[in-house]
Amino acid sequence: ENALPALEEATNNLSDLDASAVPASYHAALTELENTLPALTSSVDEFVRFGEMAKTILGAEGTKRYLLIFQNNTEIRATGGFMGSFAEIKVHEGEIIDMTVPGGGTYDLQGLLQTNLISPAPLQLLSGRWEFQDANWFADFPTSARVMLDFYEDAGGPTVDGVIAVNATYVEDLIGLLGPVSMESYDRTIDQENFLLEAQKIVELEYDKEENTPKAFIGDLATVLLDRVMDASADDFMQLLAHANTGLSTKDIQIYFVDDDLQRETLSLGWGGALAQTDGDYLMIIDTNLGGGKTDAVIAQDAHLQIDVQPDGSIINTLTVTRTHEGIQGALFTGVNNVDYVRIYTPRGSELISASGFTPPEEELFEFTEEEWTVADALFFTESTKRAHTQTGTDIFEESGKTVFGNWVQTKPSATSTYAFSYKLPFTIEALEAPDNLLTKAQSWIGVPKTSSYTLTLQKQSGILDRKIEVDITLPDSLDAIWTSHTLENTMLTNQTDQFIGLLLEHQE
Repeated sequence: ENALPALEEATNNLSDLDASAVPASYHAALTELENTLPALTSSVDEFVRFGEMAKTILGAEGTKRYLLIFQNNTEIRATGGFMGSFAEIKVHEGEIIDMTVPGGGTYDLQGLLQTNLISPAPLQLLSGRWEFQDANWFADFPTSARVMLDFYEDAGGPTVDGVIAVNATYVEDLIGLLGPVSMESYDRTIDQENFLLEAQKIVELEYDKEENTPKAFIGDLATVLLDRVMDASADDFMQLLAHANTGLSTKDIQIYFVDDDLQRETLSLGWGGALAQTDGDYLMIIDTNLGGGKTDAVIAQDAHLQIDVQPDGSIINTLTVTRTHEGIQGALFTGVNNVDYVRIYTPRGSELISASGFTPPEEELFEFTEEEWTVADALFFTESTKRAHTQTGTDIFEESGKTVFGNWVQTKPSATSTYAFSYKLPFTIEALEAPDNLLTKAQSWIGVPKTSSYTLTLQKQSGILDRKIEVDITLPDSLDAIWTSHTLENTMLTNQTDQFIGLLLEHQE
């Protein structure tokens, strides 16, 4: 707090500095300062903002209770992975004073919900009744988190103050940072390389069938890791802080708070996993593994988005995705068919033109629902807007301010599947409207060109391990790109963070 005003003053002074007046011997230092000072000022400002927020989060004003959700992203779900395990933690004055990890994981709540809720239609491949372990159905994390809290309370759990979701691969990297963990009662040492495999073996195959607490290992490991974190040296703590920041920026950690002020701050920091609301083009690809084992650990994806701006200014996008199953038939956890209900989130009002490459499961595999069961409030709008595309059977519905297209892709071990969606955007490229005044008339007289902009927001899905997307943009002769954030052809993007592409276009007469 003391440093921030001085940093802000230095940043302002630097921006006003005439670089030509600085002696040559100081140019290297000046360049370094120009590159680092604004970022440092921004980081300290963010840290101070978070410091105030952290006091409330960590129980400075009274005990806080949170759900800590462990998402196994080798079995991908909308917000990161299957919710196999969870903990209820209490925090008071900066310390975790209690942590309860149910031995049966999320399945300990199965059948306890007082309300019989109908599962989302694709989820009925696994269960007709919607249960807590499948609560993270929505791509928008705040929406899924609210469903988790509703289900938890309906199943008899206490009121909690928020949800923190952590992906399994983040824990894997954390173990790499902290070092191997000796788990004597399980007769093995857990390290970064073997964590996922050994954890899955313990919780799915080797647990005591009489005690029936397969998820107890997660609680035992979490206790050791927390002790390691609390005992970390100052240098180690800074590495852990940097690791946490990386997890938040890559959505391997996502946070939701019931308190409106905390939630607004969380979203402003980009830690909330919310779907972005944009005026321009938008795309988010959401894979959902339903009965396909832990195969997402061995699925590689290559996506291609072709954006074609038509002469009349309308825009047609074609998304093509190739999924390669790199597992071996019969291999433990990964040697089975990958069953994926894929959803692509597009600007609201987009119109599906065509879809191909899909293989829905047989109808008799889906579970029936009872007529007297209820549609959850969170699902009601989605279900009420849903319709099937006549030619392809693709689901079309509205969710979180987007138009969504959904269908099934199945990929066998050592095989490749390719699917495609082609759709028309709900807006066109038009000249930016300018006020009808003397200045604009003068600009027209002297030939100042009309301009338009195009933007594309690409949001990543939490937990996806291997997805690349190539973007190509084709313009008609009537439009010329006078500024671009990326090249128009062969722009290759990864799934590490959300991405943004922008164009400034000039209209040719």
